[in-house]
Amino acid sequence: MRLKRIPGRAGFTLIEILIAITTFTIIAAAIYSSLSAGLRMWRRSNTMIGELQSARVFFSLASSDLRNAVIYNPEGVNFEGSGSGMAFMSIVTGGGRERTRGPELAKVAYYLDARTKTVKRIVAGKARGFDIYKASPAVVFGEVEDKALAFEYCYKSKFGKTGYEWKNKWQDTGKIPIGVRIRVNGLTRYIFIPTGEPG
Repeated sequence: MRLKRIPGRAGFTLIEILIAITTFTIIAAAIYSSLSAGLRMWRRSNTMIGELQSARVFFSLASSDLRNAVIYNPEGVNFEGSGSGMAFMSIVTGGGRERTRGPELAKVAYYLDARTKTVKRIVAGKARGFDIYKASPAVVFGEVEDKALAFEYCYKSKFGKTGYEWKNKWQDTGKIPIGVRIRVNGLTRYIFIPTGEPG
């Protein structure tokens, strides 16, 4: 039995509707895939930009503190450094909790807080007796894994008359190192200290 087309009535056949639905589905899938890839890339780049910005601020702050490092007690400990932190006397401007108007002498410490996976900075001025345990730490870099942070200190090379090597512990506590290398989350910064001496 054949179906007869009624004159004056236009319409789509089942095959035409299936072709239209298939075409629409392919186009919608391509648009969704492009938007999804763009959204993933945008999120990834925002995360990377945020991390680089945090690293820039951290390195800038550490550079400023280290370049202003001073020998406070010629007979005592002036610089303590390990692979996961360092502490030293520095001239800071408004760096402690007690906001001062001008530069002040303070003990500054940087260390990795493994519990929160953050790098923290402590500034203890004269009002706190230069005691970093009496001051409140501030987070200066977040989302740092245990092995992703390293502080290294500049020593004269033992293998030649010239040259330097980097070690993860500062042994000459009476002196300030000539340089500190900081590595965090794959980024590296060399900071040279004008008042320092090689170990």
